[in-house]
Amino acid sequence: MKTKENNKPTHIDVKYTIWERIHLNEDADLEKIVKTIEEYGADGIAEEDGFNENEILYDTTEELSIKDNKGDPTVEIFTDDIETTARNRKIYISKCIWDNVNKFNQE
Repeated sequence: MKTKENNKPTHIDVKYTIWERIHLNEDADLEKIVKTIEEYGADGIAEEDGFNENEILYDTTEELSIKDNKGDPTVEIFTDDIETTARNRKIYISKCIWDNVNKFNQE
């Protein structure tokens, strides 16, 4: 097995907050929907609750702040840091080399 390290950035991951709209049938029951959301969250809404379809509202996209992410990073820069050749196949392992909380990661 042959390994080569690379510190060139290859991609950036950014955490966002975004709204989703859930369309309901005309006969949807408010009390049933509220109960479902309280017990399972909005992902729990099914056809029997009145679910019709959903859409992601891309124009509501906002970058999530560090504070709203409980102090965890919201922007990370990665590198395909380790290139390993095993059994004549190249394998790239991504590694975070910088984030907006810890700055440069020296692991």
